This record gives sequence, C-alpha cells and structure tokens, in this order.
Amino acid sequence: MILSDIMNRQQLLQKFNQGINWNATLSVSHRILSVILSYSLYHVCNTTDYNFWANSYAIIFIMILWIDGGLRKSAPRFAPLFAAEGKTRSFLRFLIVFQTIALILTAPLVIAGVKSLKSKLEMTTDYLWPILIIFFLEGINSCIRLIYHSYFWHKSYNQIYVLLLTLETIIAGIFIIKGIAPLIPAILILKICTCGLLIMLTARKIPFIINDPAYQHIPLPLSNDKNTARQCAVHTIAMWGSNAIKSLSERNVMMLLFTYLFGAPQANLFKIANDGAVVVYRTLMKTIGTTDTSLLAHSQIIGEGKVGLQKTFKKLSTKVVGLCIPLLGIIAGIYTVVSWNVYDHDVFHIMFILIIGYVLEVAFSSYERVLEINFRYRYLAYAYIPYIILISLPILIPLLTPSSSTYVLTSITCIGLTTLLLSIRGVRLVSALLMVYFARRLYDLEWPVAFGACSSRLVLFYIVGIPIGIGLLHIGRSVVSFVSLVSSLGRVSI
Repeated sequence: MILSDIMNRQQLLQKFNQGINWNATLSVSHRILSVILSYSLYHVCNTTDYNFWANSYAIIFIMILWIDGGLRKSAPRFAPLFAAEGKTRSFLRFLIVFQTIALILTAPLVIAGVKSLKSKLEMTTDYLWPILIIFFLEGINSCIRLIYHSYFWHKSYNQIYVLLLTLETIIAGIFIIKGIAPLIPAILILKICTCGLLIMLTARKIPFIINDPAYQHIPLPLSNDKNTARQCAVHTIAMWGSNAIKSLSERNVMMLLFTYLFGAPQANLFKIANDGAVVVYRTLMKTIGTTDTSLLAHSQIIGEGKVGLQKTFKKLSTKVVGLCIPLLGIIAGIYTVVSWNVYDHDVFHIMFILIIGYVLEVAFSSYERVLEINFRYRYLAYAYIPYIILISLPILIPLLTPSSSTYVLTSITCIGLTTLLLSIRGVRLVSALLMVYFARRLYDLEWPVAFGACSSRLVLFYIVGIPIGIGLLHIGRSVVSFVSLVSSLGRVSI
C-alpha cells in the first residue's frame, strides 16, 4: 500500500514538525495564562469559592475526557484510512454526532456532580446553568480540535485559540483588578463567550479540511470498507478503556478525591502545586498532542513495513525525548534553588514529584503509541496491571470486607497527600516501562538517545536551570506581592 505523491514521507514529516511547533505555541500560552488566572483567583477568592471554581472545571473536563469514547486516539489513527476510501465527510459527521449525543446523555452526571459539590462546600449561590453551558461548549470545541489535529491542521486552529485565550485572560485580569463582584459568575460568563466565539470561528473551516488536496485521490486499495469501520469501533472502545483507566489518577479526579479525603485546604494545596506541574506536563502533552498517533498512522499508509515503522519511530521518539531531557535538567536546577530559599516545602515537594512523573511518562509515550496503532491491546492490558491493582485496592478491600471500610479510609488519610501522590506516580511509571519493554521486544525499537549523551544533556540543563530558578523565584515573589496588594485593596466577596 503506497501513498501517492500528494503526501510522501518528507511532506509527512514536515506536517509533523509544523504540528509540533504550533502545538508548542498553544500549550505554552495556555498553561501560562491558566496559571496566572488560577493563582490570581486563589489569592483573591476565599477557600470555598476557589475550591468550587476549580472542582467545577475538574468535573467538566474529566467528563469530556470520559465521553470521547477513545476518539482522541482512534480518530487520528483512522482519519487517513477513511480519507483513502473517500469517506472523510461521513467520518467527520460521525465524530460530531457521537460527541453531541454523548454530551446530552452525560449532562445529568455533570448536574449531579455540581449539586453534590455545592452541598459538600455548603454554598448557597447556584452556578449550575453557566457550568452546564460551558460543559457543552467545551465538548464541542474538543471535537472540532480533534478534527483539525487529526489532519495536521494545527496552525489554523491553534492561532485562533491562542488569540481568544489571551483576550479571555486579559479581561479576567481586569475583572479581578477592578474588583468585579460577584467574581465567579463573571468568570464563567466570560468563558461561555470565549468558547462560543471559538466554535463559530473554527467550525466554518471544516469543509476546507474535507476537501484538503493532500487527502484527495489516495490510491490505497482496501479489501473491505466494513473491516475499517469495525476495526475503528473496536479501537475506539479499547482506547476509551485506556483513557478511562489513566484518568482515575489524573488531576481532575485527584482534585475531587483529595477534597473528599483531606478537605478543601489540602485539595487547594494540590491544585496550586499541580497547576505548576501541569505547566510542564501540559506543555509537553499539548505540544505532542495527537501528532504522534497521526504520524505513525500516516506512516503505515506510506508503507515500508517494519523498517518504515522503525524509521518513523526514531524520528518521533527523538523529538519527544529531545523535549523531555532539557526539561528534566532545568526542573532539577530550579528545585535546587527552591530548596535553598523556600522554607515551606510542601507545595514544592508535591509539584516536583508530579513534574518528574509526568515528564518521564511523556518520554516513554512513543512506545505506547506504537502498541496502540498496531492494535496490541493485550500488551497494553498487561502493562496496566500494576497500576490497576494499586488504584482498585482502596475500593475492593471495603467491598470484600465491609467492616474494614473505615480502617481503609483512615489509613489512606494517614498516609498523607505527598506519599499517596508518590505511590501513584511510581506505579504509573512502572506501567510505562512495561510498555517500553513490550514495544522493543515486538518491533526491535531503539532508545533514540545514547546514555552518555543523555547524561551530559541532563547535567548541562541542570546548570542552566539554576539561574532560571533564581529568576523565577524573584518573579514569583513579585507576583505574590502584587496579587496580595490587589487583594488588600479590597478582597472580593463572591
């Protein structure tokens, strides 16, 4: 099966590099602006209001993750195959209809979650409708973004997103400085406006994606169209299971769990630490986005069998590891500076545990993508076994022995936030290493960077990280002083 000259391997790699670069622009901008808003609200709002705002967003995005049905990974995997069959329009129609139905069916769960959160925090103000509207708009946006990124249209989507996100953050900053009250409803309405405008600006370009010349007249003879659809359905379900399992230890679920186990103050501490860690993690993940799956999927259409896979994997993994190694070195240098100069280390210990775990997972993620695009579900399941055991123990033990439920809950609470996070990140790393082993054994894949070169880069960027840490420390203190000054001029009552 050979792809036509419309898209050869060199053009594919150019699209991959462009996608990576524009994803980097979006991810860095998004995380920086999100952290600025989160930190500002943390200092201006009281504990209950900030916790409600953070947990509401957690409910929205974890539900969107769960209802995508694995399409985040299956769509870029099968997009070129359906294009080869001339079924791009039908495929995109299916994505949009599926997401819409899923949003409608899961809306009651969002309503129940928000009401439960409101009761837990003993709030009197009702923000249900704005949150529900944001849920629908963000769900539609995630579907549109998936369509753009599955066909390497990253630049068109990300340009619009960064512009609107910057505008939203500036307006939110004006709300905070001007002392708009109540603040939370104003922030929610602003988010509704931004999401609605993003949908209007991006949806109108979908017909151009359908008619993209790069996907026209691809001479890819497939034996049976129904086989592709059936395989896509199976892959979607498998990837949904994979995403659902991983999401049980992601930040949005952890925020809700820690609020229940340790109370709002400790959960807020995790939120602040995680926001700092996610600047690094989301920068990496959003930079890579679906480009890894898209690259490997398109490469399989180009052909060359196992040798072609090895060539493409080397390009992909070199790029991914090249992003991770500098960050690990810089983060180690920053942590050294912080340890010397900050006496309250709790938030920073949590932050750096999360960062190291996140970055190492991303560094090994290319091996997981290889197993996924080749439908090696059995090996993925084997790799998840240690993680599933750890996550399920607190649930299974009380079910098997109901009398021990109070003891288990007390034990988890006594372990503490830091130790619990360290255990979760550790077992996720074990699963990632198992995927590395399976992928290397099956496809003779190589680690893209030699050990000596890897070590020297880490040392170099560790040295670079020390002055960066000093600069960030001064900037952080200045930001905290500024926000505290704004807050002292009149704490907002929400």
